[in-house]
Amino acid sequence: MATLTAQMQTDTPAGPSRRCLQRRRAGRPAHALVLIELIVVISMLALLVSITAVNLTGSVFRTRFDRQAHDFMTALKMAQDFAAQSNTRYAVLIDIDERTYTLKPFYEIFEGTPVEEQPIATGCFTDDFQLEYVRFDDGQDTRNVESNAQEIYRIWLMTGQSGWQNGAHIGLLDDDGNPYTVVMNRLNRTITMHPGELEMLEPLDELPF
Repeated sequence: MATLTAQMQTDTPAGPSRRCLQRRRAGRPAHALVLIELIVVISMLALLVSITAVNLTGSVFRTRFDRQAHDFMTALKMAQDFAAQSNTRYAVLIDIDERTYTLKPFYEIFEGTPVEEQPIATGCFTDDFQLEYVRFDDGQDTRNVESNAQEIYRIWLMTGQSGWQNGAHIGLLDDDGNPYTVVMNRLNRTITMHPGELEMLEPLDELPF
């Protein structure tokens, strides 16, 4: 009877091959590299967020000044337009003590009794929108009035059908102390705002011709 024999493997299985070990060892630095890259990306995002927050804060304050300056100039233009379309004079009353301005019709005192004017628009001067001075084209300047004088606290910007009673420069400051000048022109009725403090042209006593 024929006998069949087969060789059996009797030694223990060999461990992982050298190639598998190299793969595993090569995989460990890759995970560390990904972690480092993730930390760098997060740090860059945090830096960008902080820069954006600083810029956003500045733009918010800038928007506050622009919005309040726009509202103030709108009140001036409304007074001018209302007066041009009626026989009533209008005024923007600036109260320096209360830090407010009010647009209202202006009526003469009748028989010693002042007429109560209903305000049309009101606004406030704030730390973001500061009133520094008002200078009229006739030379009157709030900076030259004694601080205890009563007239410094109430300033009337008067306008009628023929235009503003006086031209004026109104000095403003933003929250950083940067100056701006609102120019009310008596001749052409334009109202503009310019950065910086503008000098008002002085009338000449003697002309060269």
